[in-house]
Amino acid sequence: RAGRVTASNAGALLGLSPHTSESDGFRRLVRSMHGFDSEFVGNVATEYGTFHEDGALAEYKMETGHDVEPLAFATHSDWLGTATGGLIGAQGILEIYCPYGQRYKKPPEFKSIDDLPQIYAKMQIQMIFCTGRDYGTFYQWSQHGTKLEVVERNYDWIDENLRPLHEIWKRAKDADPADFVGPKRQ
Repeated sequence: RAGRVTASNAGALLGLSPHTSESDGFRRLVRSMHGFDSEFVGNVATEYGTFHEDGALAEYKMETGHDVEPLAFATHSDWLGTATGGLIGAQGILEIYCPYGQRYKKPPEFKSIDDLPQIYAKMQIQMIFCTGRDYGTFYQWSQHGTKLEVVERNYDWIDENLRPLHEIWKRAKDADPADFVGPKRQ
């Protein structure tokens, strides 16, 4: 992962994330390139998602009957990489999302993938470049319900966004790491 644009950070780098600014995404990338520790250590929402991911995976398997092969990390060239919830058959990937804001809602009110551009970006990179898969399954889980959406490859999205991501990576590679060691400047 070190020194690569990850699918998880791509949304921030492209200005698509509601949780991480472009500058914070860039800072994260530069720090990764130079072996600095991550400044983000998690929060209650990420802890919730991590804690429930294994259970959500088991529930996905029961609901669909699909086997899911684990994938630790896949790369494309020397600058792009991703982890996924796993591989489905020969052509699919799985992306699991356990939204903290839905934990008590009965039934949960999950957003569509169309309303989550940072996750859509992540899935396009996972499918096309890092795993060579044709489709992605976006599986949202809460203790009170689930939602499954199939996401197809979108070459237009890749044509529009791959070059800017690669340019951001090149800028990060050329950045002075000293500018990213100390505390963030407001």
